[in-house]
Amino acid sequence: MLLDVRILFAYPILIFAAVAAVLLGKFVTGAASMIAMGYPLRAAILAGFALAQVGEFGFILAQEGLAHRLLTDEFYQVFLAVAVLTMGITPFLMQWAPKLARRTEALQRLRHWLPGHATAHLGETVGRHLKIKDHVVVVGYGLNGQNLSRVLQDTEIPFVVLDLDGEGVRQASQSGVPIYYGDATNPSVLRHVRIEEARVFVLAISDPFSARRAVQIAKTLNPALHIVVRTRYLRELEELHQLGADEVVPEEFETSIEIFTLVLRTYRLPQEFILQKAEQVRREGYALLRRGSLPELAHHLRGGTLSDVEVETWRVEADSPALGKSIEQLSIRPRTGASIIAWTRAGVTESNPSASTQLDVGDIIVLLGTRTQLRRAIGLLGDAKTEA
Repeated sequence: MLLDVRILFAYPILIFAAVAAVLLGKFVTGAASMIAMGYPLRAAILAGFALAQVGEFGFILAQEGLAHRLLTDEFYQVFLAVAVLTMGITPFLMQWAPKLARRTEALQRLRHWLPGHATAHLGETVGRHLKIKDHVVVVGYGLNGQNLSRVLQDTEIPFVVLDLDGEGVRQASQSGVPIYYGDATNPSVLRHVRIEEARVFVLAISDPFSARRAVQIAKTLNPALHIVVRTRYLRELEELHQLGADEVVPEEFETSIEIFTLVLRTYRLPQEFILQKAEQVRREGYALLRRGSLPELAHHLRGGTLSDVEVETWRVEADSPALGKSIEQLSIRPRTGASIIAWTRAGVTESNPSASTQLDVGDIIVLLGTRTQLRRAIGLLGDAKTEA
């Protein structure tokens, strides 16, 4: 609205030359800064294009300059024309940027000339001569990647790691980890680590854009590849499955499981029972998230019929009236509506215990039911007049 379009016809060469200079200059400085900080060439190109336009703050500065007569009206209009044109061009630049970035990834072989990227050339050179088959390719050497690599080493499963942290790659390589500097979204890099011969592809990175592209490329190069992806949010699960991922681990869901296991431990429930419940929730939860094989459970959950069900434990003490009695004699379910779903003795847990099981001191009964049913059951177990 501030722009006088007549200025475009008055100074077309000056304006378009200035637009080209701004876009080129800001792209170069933005991309060079990213490379200097150790980011991959693809990320540097994307950032350079995203920052190539004149920012909105430039309008404020230009208006102040005009108010203090540091700029003439004519030059102010030229500046506005340059700013508006660079902003208008930016969406198209960002649309083209990923394609251009992929084409220029071939230049990564020259990156060993740049500071902090000596391992890039080394990784590509060594990768060409890898003699490995039926292995695991791990992308990302953060905490998840390190733990997985340690387990794979202990179990003697062959694997290779890709990472973009040059210094981290150097240190891990010195420790004997088969790790190489490389971008998993680059088909050439994946071929260097023999993705066509791999059995499992694990993406342990937190970059959703790179994860999606890496899944697509890896599945294209090796359709039989089993792909496991780490992601932050549940909303990304379905898209990653559609792109070819076989297993998606959303941190959001796993964190919820860890929280309820910690809560159950606080109530001193048996460890085996806690692990069993965690595995059950994980299995059923992922099936529901993927719209899998448990539609009847999903229906009940959506309807809310299981929303009031709770789990409670009760320990048999030396003075307990239930001591020495069998589960059949207690008749918990007929009399209260609650169910005994597990029984623990000496650290050993048995699900769905036999009706003939007799209770002893220290035994733990796990009850399932509504809050009212559980209250009745515990009251019954603590009633000295429980009938044989």
